[in-house]
Amino acid sequence: MGLAEDNRKDIVIYRIERAFTALEQAKGNLAMNYLEITANRLYYAAYYAVSALLIAHEIRVHSHEGCIRQFNLYFVKTGIVPLEMGKLFSRLFDMRLTLSHKLLTAVSTRYEHVLLKNFRPFFLFPLRFPQLFS
Repeated sequence: MGLAEDNRKDIVIYRIERAFTALEQAKGNLAMNYLEITANRLYYAAYYAVSALLIAHEIRVHSHEGCIRQFNLYFVKTGIVPLEMGKLFSRLFDMRLTLSHKLLTAVSTRYEHVLLKNFRPFFLFPLRFPQLFS
């Protein structure tokens, strides 16, 4: 049984709002040099943005890995969104799962700033492709 149209739109809007909130949290944590939390919030910002897109298209997922697979299948492989976005989403997922505290302390803040800069496409695609969310 699918979501009613109004409910789906409300959930999509909520997920996009959560994505922006998580991105702001990542920026704040980066400023305090909390790299592990920054990585976590960056991943969740991407996850919320991608899940909003999947929900808007009535594509069901039951796990984070499923979210990545479906995003790649329906939007990256079809050329709707750039391949780099699929790669970045996967890297953020891996980084969130595998970065140890030792490794995180070795990661420079500059690298995290690069991630934040390169992360912008996740928030531009709802603006550049509003038809994907309608």
